[in-house]
Amino acid sequence: MRLVPANVIWGILALLTAALIQIVPLLGILSLLFLLPFPTAGVFRLAALIARGEPNHFSDALAWRSFGRRAVAAGLVVGGMTIVLGFNIVIGLNSSDPLSWAFATAAFWGLLVVWLVAAAVWPLLLDPQRENERMTELVRLALLVILVNPVRYLVLMFVLAIFLVISTILAAAIVTISIAYFALAMSFYVIPGADRIEGRRTFVVVS
Repeated sequence: MRLVPANVIWGILALLTAALIQIVPLLGILSLLFLLPFPTAGVFRLAALIARGEPNHFSDALAWRSFGRRAVAAGLVVGGMTIVLGFNIVIGLNSSDPLSWAFATAAFWGLLVVWLVAAAVWPLLLDPQRENERMTELVRLALLVILVNPVRYLVLMFVLAIFLVISTILAAAIVTISIAYFALAMSFYVIPGADRIEGRRTFVVVS
């Protein structure tokens, strides 16, 4: 239940960002890059604590000072690549040049890879037992988690993607539970997987 208010904060800001992108694109992009990563990190922080079986409170989702740098870094990288690749997709699809279509296709697959990797990186960035590890090492570890069983990971992402699409259609779900559920599912999958790769012992408590 502590994840619900954190999800609400994320959902409100996400809807505001989407509206700004339509009305004032520059402000929407700035919100996507510099504001939305903070509540995103807050949701994943709570999810990581739950996956670890550690004490957690709603205030953990608002302790942005402790993970602010990682949130901004992730937001700039993922958000920036999403904007660039998304722009290339739109330009390519609106062109009559076959070469532009090829670039649009390449950009689409590139964007898909970015999102798939980012989904595995976020839980590790907010894992309380990996706070002192370098972000580049966490990205490498996330890639290993994916490559250990890529089919299983892709199936999980496909199921979660369907859930998020339905949640987007049902605006109430995207605001209240969808990102929280996504963060929990990814944390329970990625953190134990990363621990096994590193030879750690994971303490997971389901309640």
